Amino acid sequence: MNRLQGDEHVYVTKRGFGWYQQELLDLFCEEALAGGYGVIYMVRDPADVLTSRHRGDSSTQYYLSPDRWVESVRGGEHLVSQLDGRVPFLTIRYEDLVTDPEATRQQIESCFDMQLRSEVTSWSDLGENVDAGALGDLATALHSIRSFDADSIGKWKRTESLADYWEGLLCGEFGDELLQFGQRYQYDSTKIVAGS
Repeated sequence: MNRLQGDEHVYVTKRGFGWYQQELLDLFCEEALAGGYGVIYMVRDPADVLTSRHRGDSSTQYYLSPDRWVESVRGGEHLVSQLDGRVPFLTIRYEDLVTDPEATRQQIESCFDMQLRSEVTSWSDLGENVDAGALGDLATALHSIRSFDADSIGKWKRTESLADYWEGLLCGEFGDELLQFGQRYQYDSTKIVAGS
């Protein structure tokens, strides 16, 4: 995507491990405010996040531990509280991105005064429109560049062991935070144990 006006560049990043440390959050907020940077806060159903298996790494069963998820969400919510309304800021649900990419594209274009480059025919076909080699380490962090795939939603529902693990998380130490997050971003997965 390109800016419509000026010679500004767009910087896209996937935050690295530990990005939610307070000093890094403060630095990010300071730089965003000083530079007027736009921020997209991407959220995803915690059931899908916490039951995702890490590809090719047999040393851990799940990609993300519950305590790291909680720290990451707390960091993200801190960014919302500090930046939303002060810089161009958009919260996007991953599920909306992959199930209705065109509506999400329109939200991004509107919020950030951007438009899709004319040579890109469909922005949901990232695998066809992005040169992964040009992204360097970012492509590795993203576990390859691939097109949007709605089949990535709700995998935990299709596997009994993952559903059981998820239910255990809802009843565990971080259950309240999982429920609050689910309510805030309208995720039904957090209603299973709550019975609502």
